[in-house]
Amino acid sequence: MRIAIYLRVSTEMQVEDGYSLRAQRATLIEYCKANEYSVSDIYMDEGISAKDTNRPQLQRLLDDATKGLFDAVLVHKFDRFTRSVKDLYELLGYLKLHGVSFISKQEKFDTSNAMGMAMLGMLGVFAQFERELIGERVRFGMEQKVKEGKKPNGQFPYGYDKEGNIIPEEAEIIRLVRHMYMKEQMGFKTIAMRLIDKGITRRGSTWRASTVSFTLSNTFYAGIIQFGNRMENGKYAGHRKELRKGVIHEKGIYEAIFTEEEFFEHLRYMRSRSVSGYSRKREYFFTGLLRCGRCGASMFGKLTHSVPNKDGVVKKRMYYVCSTRRDNNTCKMPTIQQNHIEHLLMKYISDIAIEKSLTAAEKKKSDNQNEAREKLIQKLKRDLDSVRNRVKKWQFMFIEELVTADDLRSRLAVEYETEADILKSLEEAQIRVKESEEIKFKLSTFSQSWNEADDFDKKELLNEMFEEIRVICHIDNPRGYRNGNFFPAELELTYR
Repeated sequence: MRIAIYLRVSTEMQVEDGYSLRAQRATLIEYCKANEYSVSDIYMDEGISAKDTNRPQLQRLLDDATKGLFDAVLVHKFDRFTRSVKDLYELLGYLKLHGVSFISKQEKFDTSNAMGMAMLGMLGVFAQFERELIGERVRFGMEQKVKEGKKPNGQFPYGYDKEGNIIPEEAEIIRLVRHMYMKEQMGFKTIAMRLIDKGITRRGSTWRASTVSFTLSNTFYAGIIQFGNRMENGKYAGHRKELRKGVIHEKGIYEAIFTEEEFFEHLRYMRSRSVSGYSRKREYFFTGLLRCGRCGASMFGKLTHSVPNKDGVVKKRMYYVCSTRRDNNTCKMPTIQQNHIEHLLMKYISDIAIEKSLTAAEKKKSDNQNEAREKLIQKLKRDLDSVRNRVKKWQFMFIEELVTADDLRSRLAVEYETEADILKSLEEAQIRVKESEEIKFKLSTFSQSWNEADDFDKKELLNEMFEEIRVICHIDNPRGYRNGNFFPAELELTYR
């Protein structure tokens, strides 16, 4: 059996008998010899706590496990691997997923046999218990803070400093928002635009309709601390009050900006003005993918109805609108029809198909580029092997007491930084080599799949293929483009 030995000491324990790297290494190598195991590699984290799994050599071990470089991981004791039952269960599950067993010498624990697997199941129960216990403790602590009138978590909202004291200038703006809403009868978007016109920002951010709505509906401004606004599945409940789980409201110890009477007055008014939306039978294909090419904001779907023609037929058109333009009108990106975006997408696909018919000179140029990238990949792999060999050398020298712990830490810090840079460059180079051909293959079948798909499948196809679709248009007011004549625009696609 091929064994990967994992060693770890924290700074305060490295001198204790039986826990030093040298002692652990000698004990585990002797254990492998006695059981006729071959040592594939030794992974050593020196001076690093086991409070989490963010350890360089542990991460390298997990990465090597996916490559099938060993059959089992051997540690001196459980706590050398991790001190958390939850982390231990998750790590062992990860190793099992890749066909790797786990052996702890001190506890005589081995997941390659039936007893070890039974203990792994018990670990799962305790791991779940640990997660729930931590959650209960956190929630209990937050509830106690709320009952004391304190904010349970997070930063204080706009209008307050980090200590919970009112910032007079910001509080005055919040009161101005309420005045414009209640006294001047402005809508959220109009208020946002008015604030922008006055040069008023929200700590550097632009006011939007959504931030105006949040400001008016935030109970904190009325001196009320709210906690527990979640459903049973852990998601935020939003306006669905009947699904909220254990909501707590307490009088806060902080100075309020609105009186409770003012707050509930404008809250009732907000609810009276709200209207329910309509049901959409047709799918907006590009929702969640489409981005404005000017401001980078998301674009959302909107349905419009034409005036009935002589036969009484009403045409429905689906558009996409920049959310920044909707919220405060600072972006001038025009609305764009869904069939216009479909047209641009199909044009892009056909252009890719044309590009596949390369001339001999272009093919040679492409081949030369791929050859250069392959050479770069091989060089990066050699550099990576050199770094990892140097890491092993420094660790061996430390065990043999040829270098001090401080020297080892400084040397390894440099090597790990170099390793991270090489891995990043290697990943980018490998992606560039295969990206072009993979994308062209997917796009070659895209048009046929699109034509055969229904509305729902089209949305699924887009989400499977693209990470983002950005609309580029330099026209502010595209009037005059009618009867199927689309205004000039193009798409920038980011693939998954």
